Amino acid sequence: MLTNTDELRIETSTLCNYSCVMCPRDQLKRQKTTMSNQLFDLITDKARMELKHIRSITISGFGEFATDPDWRYKIEKSASLFDRLHVITNLSLLGISDLSFLLRFVSDLRISVYAVSDAVYHEVHHPPSRHRLEDIQAKIVYLTQQKNPGQDIVLNYLEIDENVHQTAQWIDFWKDRVDLIEVWKPHNWIDGRSYRVPCSHRLATCGRPFKGPIQVQVDGTVNVCCFDYNGELEIGDLKSEGFNAIFDGERMCWIQDKHRNKQADDIPQCRVCDQRNCLSCKSRHMLYNSRFDRKERVAMTSTEYENLQTEKE
Repeated sequence: MLTNTDELRIETSTLCNYSCVMCPRDQLKRQKTTMSNQLFDLITDKARMELKHIRSITISGFGEFATDPDWRYKIEKSASLFDRLHVITNLSLLGISDLSFLLRFVSDLRISVYAVSDAVYHEVHHPPSRHRLEDIQAKIVYLTQQKNPGQDIVLNYLEIDENVHQTAQWIDFWKDRVDLIEVWKPHNWIDGRSYRVPCSHRLATCGRPFKGPIQVQVDGTVNVCCFDYNGELEIGDLKSEGFNAIFDGERMCWIQDKHRNKQADDIPQCRVCDQRNCLSCKSRHMLYNSRFDRKERVAMTSTEYENLQTEKE
């Protein structure tokens, strides 16, 4: 059964020019590549044909979208097909002309920048040595000055040991400069990292098999969950199937039944995933939000802010 969502997410690249501390790229088993324009066209055309209710598209994934040499084509086509376009980026590969191009099409840009000094920026993100935090900050300021009414510039910050001493300064620096800032403790990427401990009051479901965004991976396969970076919860392949067939398929029905019947522990990835922690536990990992109540925010998706919660704690 199709998830009750307004959002399609397409991973156009699994390449990244950063090696952030909290990101388990060292454990990525899927191919590191970019999506061809032909495959992107196939996916988006199928989406428009079968998913009439989808209004928004997010270009993101387990990589930096700008590593794709054809990212401009995909951005322009996405904007022509969907009402809203979200892009997630570290900004490092984008020049001023690229930023101006993006501002012609996007609804929001979500930028990851987890430091206020260059030394900590390099310690946390591990960018190429020539990259400087001051250049990223200048690009963000440019975006805030040039953006159109209704567009949002959103900054994410993950607090870890390497940058905890800069969190308060980061909040103070950015809270009045951009449209939204969020500060979180990092999650585990299921089993890729071990920042969060599964709590004793586990939810029967995280909500994603029923309400989560539709996740298309770089090779055209569909995955249930964005945290499943190795694609182990794959449910079908758009190169040979349609969206409806995939979501009505045996694999997706099995996963939904397990979550519906309080048997999610039968799924190895779901058994250990911190996204099934109770909302009280998860809200403690949301350290600051300039727009939402913390407990409300932890039950939402990160781009369209759709509610994922399906049951009370």
